[in-house]
Amino acid sequence: MQSITKKLIEETMNALSKKRRAFWSEADFQFALSQELVLKLDATARIYLERPIYATNQKDKYCVDIWIRIDNKVYPIELKYATKKAEFIDGKDGTIFTSEQVAYDMTRFLYLYDIYRIEHIKSKVAETNLTFGKGFAIILTSDSNYYELRRNPKGTLDESFRIHENNKDFNPMIQWNNQNKKTDHWTKTQTPYNKVFNLQSPISFEWKHFSTLKDIKSGKTMEYKFLVNEIK
Repeated sequence: MQSITKKLIEETMNALSKKRRAFWSEADFQFALSQELVLKLDATARIYLERPIYATNQKDKYCVDIWIRIDNKVYPIELKYATKKAEFIDGKDGTIFTSEQVAYDMTRFLYLYDIYRIEHIKSKVAETNLTFGKGFAIILTSDSNYYELRRNPKGTLDESFRIHENNKDFNPMIQWNNQNKKTDHWTKTQTPYNKVFNLQSPISFEWKHFSTLKDIKSGKTMEYKFLVNEIK
């Protein structure tokens, strides 16, 4: 029986980069990656997009971006696609427009929250006749603010969820650093940002090159990089 590993996911991303160097949206990235996974996996694999999962009861559900089932084992995959505003010419796909997404702190939080949700799925799968194989969180970005450390995060609101290359100070207890705020910060009340959670999986920050493109208007070169974390 075929198994899905971090190495296979990274190989799939590399294969995808030979066909598509950028994407219009996260949904475009999600569909393209699922198509590439079809080519990598054998005929026993079943792939679903936006597969609903109930978190605690039949009223509380969320959807997994890519859900793979091979025989009795399941492999959930969550995706994030974070971009700078740009226009690229990418072969047969023509001009690709990407938007400016500057909420770095929120996207970092949500990426780590994806890992937490996959850990929850692992516990839920144990209650069924299925077996949890592995899970994967993937972020693909053209914004170096994610993979490079631009300023020391100590004392900032998003101190505990920086995901830059080789972050040695990562704390698996994820929460906004708003204890010293004299007034209530919006993160104290807005779901899911008001959640405090502890990640059980070992987290690594080994960013990989995906593609390089030139913005038509500014002439600036942008590098896309991706990060994969495996949940066992």
